[in-house]
Amino acid sequence: MSLTLVFEISMMLTSGCAVLLAGWLLLQGQRQRAMPALAGFAAMMALWCAGHIAIVQHWHSVGVALVLANPLMPMFFLHFALQFVSPTAEIRPRWRRLLPALYGISLLVIVTSWFGAGGAITATAGFDAFFIFAGIGWLNLFYTVLLGVAAHAVLWHGWRINSGNKRRSIVAMFLAGGWGLLLATSFVFPSLGLNWYPYPMLLLPSYLLFLVYGVVRYQVLAINAFANKALLWLGMLLLVLALMALVSALLGQLGMQALAAVPASQLWLYSALLLLLSAACYRPIAALARRLIYPGGQLSEPLLAHWRSQLQQCDSWQALAELAAALLSAQLRQKVTVRLPEVGQKGSDLHIQCLRTEQGWLYQLTGWDDVTPGYRLQGEVFAALLLSNCRILEQSLKLAEAERKRLDQQHLVELGALSAAMAHELRNPLNIISMAAATTLPDTRQHIQQQLKRADRLIADLLSYAGQLQLQCSLVPVKAMLQSVMSQ
Repeated sequence: MSLTLVFEISMMLTSGCAVLLAGWLLLQGQRQRAMPALAGFAAMMALWCAGHIAIVQHWHSVGVALVLANPLMPMFFLHFALQFVSPTAEIRPRWRRLLPALYGISLLVIVTSWFGAGGAITATAGFDAFFIFAGIGWLNLFYTVLLGVAAHAVLWHGWRINSGNKRRSIVAMFLAGGWGLLLATSFVFPSLGLNWYPYPMLLLPSYLLFLVYGVVRYQVLAINAFANKALLWLGMLLLVLALMALVSALLGQLGMQALAAVPASQLWLYSALLLLLSAACYRPIAALARRLIYPGGQLSEPLLAHWRSQLQQCDSWQALAELAAALLSAQLRQKVTVRLPEVGQKGSDLHIQCLRTEQGWLYQLTGWDDVTPGYRLQGEVFAALLLSNCRILEQSLKLAEAERKRLDQQHLVELGALSAAMAHELRNPLNIISMAAATTLPDTRQHIQQQLKRADRLIADLLSYAGQLQLQCSLVPVKAMLQSVMSQ
């Protein structure tokens, strides 16, 4: 495989990744206001790489025009940096007024470079045709570098004023920027008269991926799961390539000259295609295997979500047991009995019992030995889900009981306060009655005084019940107390 072809493949891969990332970032722009500008940066990188491909394919005029449009790349990145680091919902007014002028200057530099022959084609190491800067093209390069420096200065300012995940994203962008500078330096070597092959440019796809991942890692959490899978498949691809190289070397030692003569690039390409085909076929084959091993009804995320939402609506053990039995019976098309604490149901062939032990909650499946593996798997999954709902319901009932006791105590406190108020209010009319009885006949006055003493004792008891009870032990003559009660 020639070095020119390797360069074309790298540029095509970078361009393809940039187009896909630009589309994805535009979709994310509905939630992240800075993403459309970063999508513009990715799109311009795709065009820049396409320009190099066009030059290698001898479409010189188109390729030179696309490469000389590179000032728009750092311009979009500067726009993104201003939006990303801004602590407010909008860019500061002075920057908002400055952005159109910067875009206009960038377009002016590009057009001037086009009409001023700012780029040329030359033969260099590994290439029949490669781009070099000429004349006013150096102004194009200087302006591009200046915009890049300005963008990173904005990021540095954002690193100072921000914290948390945004600050971590800025650090990741700085690291990616340093990596990109290291890779892009080789692009200028032929323009400086250095007859060196631009090996670092072959790694340009990594720069774009590192940059975008560093930005969105802390902003869009779903990208982390995708990156995890991508790293897994990349590791597997590298492992397969290493194994194929080892096998190719061993084939010659084992006398299999025909296989050993196969170019390593073809073996690696075959391995990569085989791995990609395996990745594409993994899900359908896994689904087919599950259907073969576990025939019958299949578990799915919507089904589990439906079970979970239905079970969480229950507020008693009886309701939970009845609903659980109904859900699983409908899924398996068989009668299933669910037994929970303090709840018993009529027996059937299939039982699920949830128990509360000292070690915690556990479930038991009874009568499931004769069912198919698929039905047993569904029963175990449902039992585990039911077990978690039992824990939740137990905590809910405890909280409800504690709340009920709190309300009862609050009610008693309020009732005590009301009783104390009523007792104090009753003393006023009793005092008036006592004063009015002073002018009555002695027998009548004595009878009234006895009743007033009785009412006073009732008020004292009411006040003692309304407040804090304090028991005081004392000796009371029982005979005298009985005579006093009988006399009343």
